[in-house]
Amino acid sequence: MTAKDHSIRSPLLDDNGQQSLELSDPTDQQQQQLPPDYISSTIQENEPSDDEEDNEQSASQIEDNSIYDEHGQVKFPLNDLIKLEEQLNQTRWVVPVLPDGELIKCLRAAVRLASQKVDTKSDSCQRFIRDSLVNSFTKVLCDEAVQTWKHEIFKYIYQNCMVFIELCVLKLEDDCLPLLEVLGLLMNPSCRFHQSNHSRISDLQLASEKEIFAVSNEYRMQQRGWLIDFINRFGDLGGFDKISTRFLSSENKLTISVVVALLKPWGLCYEYLTHTTVKKYFAPIINFVPQFLDQLTENDLKIETKTEPKSDTLSTVIRWLRYLASRIPDNEKECRNLDTLRLKMILRILQTNSFSGKMNALNEVNKLIMSLNTIQRSTLNRSEEPESLTAEKLIQWIQENQVLDIVLRDCLHQPQYVEKLEKILRFIIKEQALSRTDLDKIWNSSCGKHEAIEKNVHDLLAKLAWDFSPEQLEHLFDCFRESWTKASKKQREKLLELIRRLAEDDKEGLMANKVLELLWNIAHDQNLPNEIIDQALTAHLKILDYSCLQEKEKTKLIWLDKFMDEVKHDRGHVMISLKQLREICMQFHEGVFAQNIARMPGPQNRTGVIDILEKKYELTRVVTENLCQYMETARKYKESEGKGNLVPEEYYADGRFNHNQQIHERLNFLKFTLKEGRLYLSAEHSKMIWISLAEQAIYPNDREQCFRWFAEIIDEDDFEPKAAKDFFQNHLMKLEPNLLTDLGMNCFDRFFKSVNAQLNKLQQKRRSIRLMNDEDLVGIEYLWKLILNGSDEVADRGIQLMREIYTNISPQLKTDVKRIHESFISDCFERLRPVYDSVKLMHTQQDSKQEYQPKLNSLIRILIVLREYLAECDNSYHKERSILPMARAFRGRAMTLIIRVNTGQNRTDDFEHGFHSNDTWGHIRRFIHNRYKSAYGIIELYRNNEIIYSTDDNRTLGQTDDRDRITVTARWVQHQNHGGSSGESSSSESEMNNNNNSLASTSHHNRSSDFIDINAESALPSVIFSQKHEYYQFLIDIADLACKEGNTRLRDTSRHILDLIPMDSHATKTLNSCFTLLSANNEQPTADECLARLNHFYFNVSPSQMLYNLKTTLINFLPAQIHQICLQNSNHVEGLHVRFLNAGGLACLLNILTEKHYTDECDVSTRKSIYFVVLYLLKRLLIILVIYQLRSTHGSTPSPFDESLEQILTIMPTIPLPVMNIVGEQQHISMSVEQKIATTLIAHRMDYPIPKNSLLQYHHIKEFIRLIWCLAADSKQNSLEMNLKNDFNVIHQTFKQENFRPNENSELNDDNEEDDESGLDERLARDFFKQILQILKDVHACGVLHRDIKDENFLVDMRSGQLYLIDFGSGALLHDEIYTDFEGTQCYAAPEWVTCRRYFGLPQTVWSLGILLYDLVCGDVPFPDDLAIIKCQPQFPNHLSQECIQLIEQCLSIRSSERPTLDQCLQSEWLKHPSSKDLSLSLVSRRRMTGHTNHSHHLKDSNSLPKSTTGSSSSRGNSL
Repeated sequence: MTAKDHSIRSPLLDDNGQQSLELSDPTDQQQQQLPPDYISSTIQENEPSDDEEDNEQSASQIEDNSIYDEHGQVKFPLNDLIKLEEQLNQTRWVVPVLPDGELIKCLRAAVRLASQKVDTKSDSCQRFIRDSLVNSFTKVLCDEAVQTWKHEIFKYIYQNCMVFIELCVLKLEDDCLPLLEVLGLLMNPSCRFHQSNHSRISDLQLASEKEIFAVSNEYRMQQRGWLIDFINRFGDLGGFDKISTRFLSSENKLTISVVVALLKPWGLCYEYLTHTTVKKYFAPIINFVPQFLDQLTENDLKIETKTEPKSDTLSTVIRWLRYLASRIPDNEKECRNLDTLRLKMILRILQTNSFSGKMNALNEVNKLIMSLNTIQRSTLNRSEEPESLTAEKLIQWIQENQVLDIVLRDCLHQPQYVEKLEKILRFIIKEQALSRTDLDKIWNSSCGKHEAIEKNVHDLLAKLAWDFSPEQLEHLFDCFRESWTKASKKQREKLLELIRRLAEDDKEGLMANKVLELLWNIAHDQNLPNEIIDQALTAHLKILDYSCLQEKEKTKLIWLDKFMDEVKHDRGHVMISLKQLREICMQFHEGVFAQNIARMPGPQNRTGVIDILEKKYELTRVVTENLCQYMETARKYKESEGKGNLVPEEYYADGRFNHNQQIHERLNFLKFTLKEGRLYLSAEHSKMIWISLAEQAIYPNDREQCFRWFAEIIDEDDFEPKAAKDFFQNHLMKLEPNLLTDLGMNCFDRFFKSVNAQLNKLQQKRRSIRLMNDEDLVGIEYLWKLILNGSDEVADRGIQLMREIYTNISPQLKTDVKRIHESFISDCFERLRPVYDSVKLMHTQQDSKQEYQPKLNSLIRILIVLREYLAECDNSYHKERSILPMARAFRGRAMTLIIRVNTGQNRTDDFEHGFHSNDTWGHIRRFIHNRYKSAYGIIELYRNNEIIYSTDDNRTLGQTDDRDRITVTARWVQHQNHGGSSGESSSSESEMNNNNNSLASTSHHNRSSDFIDINAESALPSVIFSQKHEYYQFLIDIADLACKEGNTRLRDTSRHILDLIPMDSHATKTLNSCFTLLSANNEQPTADECLARLNHFYFNVSPSQMLYNLKTTLINFLPAQIHQICLQNSNHVEGLHVRFLNAGGLACLLNILTEKHYTDECDVSTRKSIYFVVLYLLKRLLIILVIYQLRSTHGSTPSPFDESLEQILTIMPTIPLPVMNIVGEQQHISMSVEQKIATTLIAHRMDYPIPKNSLLQYHHIKEFIRLIWCLAADSKQNSLEMNLKNDFNVIHQTFKQENFRPNENSELNDDNEEDDESGLDERLARDFFKQILQILKDVHACGVLHRDIKDENFLVDMRSGQLYLIDFGSGALLHDEIYTDFEGTQCYAAPEWVTCRRYFGLPQTVWSLGILLYDLVCGDVPFPDDLAIIKCQPQFPNHLSQECIQLIEQCLSIRSSERPTLDQCLQSEWLKHPSSKDLSLSLVSRRRMTGHTNHSHHLKDSNSLPKSTTGSSSSRGNSL
């Protein structure tokens, strides 16, 4: 039958297991979409050719029996072989199995050559047998795709196999291993081919007279008829005869490989061989092979087991022989002999040095063990290898041959090896054959070995220990104990890990309890380091927590009892017992069970456990007594001979834990017990602990730990309610103040608040406290003691607490707030007076000097309490004030605010308004509110994009910003609270000083209600203070005492208090009385009498009184609201000016500056303060006199002197007078306050003329300049006093040296052209650069990028030194994307623009700043062209500081990502150095030294800093 008869063209096999069937229809062929080579090969092989002659020729070749060609060479179909190889080696392989396919053609050709014994002469034939044949049959027999093939394919494979068997029989005598290998696949019942054809019946019909070699087993459902056909075909061709002859013949020596290859096919299919076949052909072989194996030498075994694929061959051969022998009836003896041989060969292989051999030997032993464990099965499920070997015999073999010694000798570092060993050991343990000696061998196999071996053996023991008997387990623990003393630290860690693992999964408790006892004993070993003990204790806890004990909770309670017994009797292990107690208690859950959950017997939670321990052992008492006992022992030890210098860190009472750890652990456990057990610390126990640790402390740190612990206890409310007050009064308050530290003060703070809160005297809030209806607080006197006698740190904390108490008053006490303030101020002065008297007395007594300083400190601290109290109350008052503190009662430096108001709907209103440095932000907030009269929400103010919180409303402009022009943004928002409230008191509490009504916390923002409240203002402590003149005089006396002593802290504190309170009305009355007090004859005083009174007012007083009187004069002459006062037609300010100048008051002020003897008694600081006040007064008076002079000469011929005066007035700032317009808004008129006063002077010059001798003289001007230079000089060599005594020229030279430092390598010279190219002094450049950075930050905050930062685009005000940025023509909106256009100056462009024509905005700006800074300090740009920019190698002069160079180099980084931000530039080290003190003076001086007289306010060429933007060296014009 042909393929065409079956309508099948090409039943070839591809690699996906699909049958490639090509139908006769061409269209079907296209739909198959097979590869071209596949299709062509199919047609070529299987379709009948159109050329009949070719077919006949092909058929004649097959039938031709001639084996040689015309050249005498052995013929073999090479083309078919090549084509076969190509199909096999394709990605989608094909095996041609059709009757006319390449495979069967090559097979037949090989059979023909083998039958003539000439196959070895053909290289092609040998190549086919060695490669293609093996590859083809491996695929068709064993590939996964086999199960998808159809019956026709299997029939063709069957036919090919029959031809292959013929070839194999012919080649048996040649020991052709490739063919034997394929034969083993073919005879394997488990191969996929036979599994897919298991139900086939036998097709081979042998003649009746022929011998049958194989039959199907009746008990098997799978007949495998084709396998039987293959076996019979092999026997029918004489194959079994040849195998028998090969083994028994002595002509060719057998090798192990040949033996394996010959026996493998029949060892696999032994069940299908007939008894006759086995007995006839294999019985002699069964007798021969053991003899052959016995003759193998050790070298043969090493070679055989050298590689893993061969390592199990010997055992496999014996097993096959055992299978074949089992087919012979009554052959048990031979089977037992083979079993013995198998064990013998396993032992021999175990003794070799091959790891693969050892592994396979262990595998063989495990297979034997598995066969012994196999339960007798039914006939249909019987074992595949009937064994006569018993467990007893195997154990006997293991013991007699010392197999355990052999397997433990090496290879234990391999985990897979130990895994095989584990199965053998489990078998030995199961058979109860593991002796103590064997256990010792296992344990010793890891001692002193590599850590990998230790780990593997420990893992092995941890797994096996669950099967140990009690005796074996006890012996294992003996091994642990014995090895523990000899092990290293790392080995001990490994042992601990092993011990812990032994107990984690124990359910019955035997193992776990033994391990727990062992670990506890380890923790008691004095010779072990703390690390090992900690590991043992940790393992102990893990076992208790994670073990699978059925009564785990009960076990924990048992161990708690053991630990408590240890603590109670103190056997030297209290510390570890306390640690374990705490950790075990923590293992119990914190909460309680829900009511619907069934309750378990015993304690259910942590609190219950601690309650049991407290009731059973009195836990807190035991631990407290143990602590006191330890302290007593430690005290005696320290007092013993030679131990006085012992530090706590070196004192180890138990050899493990030092003194600090001993105390800390006990206190920590007590705190845990009280908190988790919900217990209270009794009065008795607290007293014992306090006495032991605080009153009788051995080391200072003992007291520190005590303070910390009691503070935590009182915070947790773990004190008995009544015991806390008793402890506070009778123990804590009895401690000497000098013994309290910061922690002690913290402890006092907690107890003070807690005890008074329990008595309802204080109310504790989240971040503050509130004084309730009782001012008599428990501990307030002791708090004063701490403030007066404690350390500086404690005193500061005490002052904060005192301020917190009396500045947070409950609503019940707010109605009586004035009395409270009066009482507190009175109390402070009652404490001040005796201390001041003592200090004053000690000042004159030399023998009291050692007590003098503590008293002086007490005086300072009381003043600080008063100062902080007054300041806190004033800061919390947010309404408009009519009675101002002295520090801001006068008009300060003029400042202009540029206010931008967001009026809603994206509309803004910008305007400027004049203020002064003593105006507050609250005043500005109210001003804006009144200007717009809006009732919507609250006003938020922003300065430099930072919000100004309401808590800063009482801060002045001068305290927050020193610039003359400030930009402020205002917007209305809904009511809300900001995070700017004080950290010590809430806003609602601090309103006690606002008024007596309860206002919301947002009332700070609601400016509409912030009218002047006289009642609320009169209740301020500073206003109450101002009502008693003796308080002022007392503070002035203290300040004078401080000046004499040189105590700056005392002096400044007392004067600070004077600045916080309003001006003394007595001083004002005294000043006014100089002009109004009638003479002796009841007449108005004359000018001379007034001058005498003024001299007495200023000069016949102490230095502090003199300073205070001058400040009083300043406030009266220049009050903060002078522009409002002068609007009145008749006001006291103008009258005071008239009478003062008429009396010659100006001469008094000038004498203070020019006559040094008036201030000889003053210290330097007081003298400076006096000078500054006088200069401030003179500045205003002289402006008034200039206006007076010009108006007095009005109408006459102007003199050159008058022209100079007019020029002076143009540059001097004056105070404008506001008027109200029609809609009620303030507008400034042309007249100033100074002009108004001058007008008044002119109006009254007939009655009150100004004496000419009291006006400014030449020597006054000289002394002015002299004094200004002295004050401006900051010489470290000469003091102010020495400078005042020096010659005029000497002082001038000192001033110049300190304020002007020209470059070291060049001199500033009018005629030197290089002077124009020199840079600015670094201090002046620093001032400019700071301003530039701040300007750019403001510009960027508005979303604008300037893009042309250079010197020409900055203007400078020559009077103030303030810079202005101009020319935004190159600007753009600021964004984070890349810019691709640049319109700035090329020499300021960054390298990324020069090279890539793109850049990021902010890095480009920083690069330009680097160029600009270089220009400022060096005089020209560093890079004149693009090439220089790309190279980026600036050259720096020698005179530049390293900090300046570093900042320039950072800004000029090639990589834009490495350049700093503007904020980082502001934080650079160079900008942290001091700047020029008087920028405008530096500018003017520099202009004078460089010889420029043009008054243009520009930095270069009338408008810029020094440099030409094109990089040229042309003349620099009016450069600075």
